[in-house]
Order: sequence, then structure tokens, then C-alpha cells
Amino acid sequence: MKRKGWLILLIGIALAALFFWIYKPHRTIESETPSYTGTAVDFAQLFNSDKNMVMDKCLNKTLVITGKLVEQNESLLILNNGIVARFSETPPIKDSLITFKGRFIGYDELLEELKFDQCIILPTM
Repeated sequence: MKRKGWLILLIGIALAALFFWIYKPHRTIESETPSYTGTAVDFAQLFNSDKNMVMDKCLNKTLVITGKLVEQNESLLILNNGIVARFSETPPIKDSLITFKGRFIGYDELLEELKFDQCIILPTM
């Protein structure tokens, strides 16, 4: 009987650990410190000069980019130099120069765009 109780306790602890390992909290871009801060022009030039280095260092990382707004769709903002930022909801835009914080998800070779998601608008300084 004593052995059966220990086995049930051990299985319960293992199941709880498995549950917390599978359902760990999601990352929040708002609270993360950016690994790169710069302009859209500088980031595009950096990417064009060494694509592999940028993909290794910046892919799936939080970046802060400032650039000139070229086009706005429902949840997308397109900045100069082919930077596309996806937002969860349509951001209110007051100025043509914007700063956003988002996760760099890669380069679209077909459309020649640098893509970001989970973006938020930051106050322009």
C-alpha cells in the first residue's frame, strides 16, 4: 500500500511537470529588450551587405526600427526599403515617420521584403 502511494505521487509530479513544460507562457515583445535599434535604411543596408550574419543574429529576435511609412493596410505597415510590419490590430498612425518594436521573422525573396510580426508602435523621439 505504501509503495502504491509513492507511485501515484511520482506519477502526479511527472504529469504536473509535463503540463508546465508544454504550456509555458508565451513571450511578450512589449517587455523584451531589443537586440537591435536603428533605422529602416540602416537595417536594409546591413541586411544587403551580409544576409547570413543578419539572419543568424536577428532572426526571431526583438528589434526596434524607425522609418518612413509608405503604405498602410488593415494590419500591415510598409516602411521604406521594403520593411513590412504586421500588427495584431490596426495601429493609429499620426505621422509618416514611425518607430515600431517587433520580432524579425525573415526575408521574403519573392517580394524582397524584410518581415516583422507581433509589432507595436513606439513613440517617435
